[in-house]
Amino acid sequence: MAIANFIFIAIVVTISLLVLVTTKSFPMGDYTVGFGPGFFPVITAMIMLGLSLLLIIQTIRTKDKSLFNMNMKALKFPAILVGLLIIYSIMLEYVGFFLSTVMILTVTMIAFKTRLVKSLIISVVITALLYVGFKLVLKVPLPEGIVM
Repeated sequence: MAIANFIFIAIVVTISLLVLVTTKSFPMGDYTVGFGPGFFPVITAMIMLGLSLLLIIQTIRTKDKSLFNMNMKALKFPAILVGLLIIYSIMLEYVGFFLSTVMILTVTMIAFKTRLVKSLIISVVITALLYVGFKLVLKVPLPEGIVM
C-alpha cells in the first residue's frame, strides 16, 4: 500500500500546488468586506497539503509495503462517484447549479444506501447552504441553467 499512497500523495500535492498557483491572482478578501473568491480554494489546498504530509508520515511508519491491498469490490463506490462527477459536470451548464446539485447529491446518497426522503432533505439543505455561501457571501457566479 505504500507505493499506492505515494502515488496518491503526488497527485494530491500536484493538484494543491496547481490550485495555489492558479488562485494567486484571486482576491482573498478580509474580515471587513468578507471573504473573496480566492479564500476557499487556498484554504482547501492548504488543508490538502497538510493531510498529504500526515499521510506521508503514516505511510513511512507502516509496515505494509505491498503495492495495492484492495479487491475489485472496493473500487465500486469510487467508480460510482467518478461517474456521477462526470454527469454532474455535464448537467451543471444545462440544468443549473441548484437542480443538478440536488439531483447528484440525492443519487449519491441513495447509492450509499440512504433513504430517498432523507437524502432529498439533506441534498436540498446542503445545496441551499452552498448557494448562500458561494453566490451571496462570496459573490461567485454559479451556473443558472433553466432553473436559476
